[in-house]
Amino acid sequence: MLLELKGVNTYYGKSHVLRDVSLHIEQGEVVVLLGRNGAGRSTTLKTIMGIVPPGGGEILFKGEKINGLDAFRIARKGMAYVPEERRIFGSLTVLDNLKMAMIYGKKGEWTIEKIYKALPRLEERKYQVARGLSGGEKQMLTIARALVANPDIVLLDEPLEGLSPIIAQSIEEIINEIKKSGQTILLVEQNVRFALRVANRGFILNDGHIVAEGAANELLENSSLIKRYLAV
Repeated sequence: MLLELKGVNTYYGKSHVLRDVSLHIEQGEVVVLLGRNGAGRSTTLKTIMGIVPPGGGEILFKGEKINGLDAFRIARKGMAYVPEERRIFGSLTVLDNLKMAMIYGKKGEWTIEKIYKALPRLEERKYQVARGLSGGEKQMLTIARALVANPDIVLLDEPLEGLSPIIAQSIEEIINEIKKSGQTILLVEQNVRFALRVANRGFILNDGHIVAEGAANELLENSSLIKRYLAV
């Protein structure tokens, strides 16, 4: 088991956001967290990453309890987080952004050369200052920065947010290529059909609870479940 949550509870002040959340992810899986806005999906990622401390339960990463550790310590254990906000070093070039991400990572199959092969747009823009990239290119760069650290798992939050359909399609293709490489991903995404196309398994959150789980194709075919918990 690569990552496991056991009865995790998370609070924002007095607001109880996650309620006894339990889930698990095996090495090499792409697992998606689904749910309406406010269900607790992004909070789950932030809790795992140590950005928001859990108020109860256990988080185990590679068999080690990581509750209460600072986010940078969790990152150094082999976890990468790609936030919804696409945080990049805007004043640095694309290449320098990738080099910065490698400082605290580990050596592995994801080299800058492999990133350029998977994402040729970034090679074309490697000497461009990152703040001048398009929204889709910034999203590619945030994903690439996570990969060059060669993490055991990537926590990926809303990768299609704000992208045009054409760019969203290219991001889906990129995630599928990453999946083929054996990279483990925990994905949060509002686009249900995209998410279930790229995932192996999925969990559905509602009001901070896990209300359903299963193989991605089974969830995709369950129209009543989608209508009840995911339809906007």
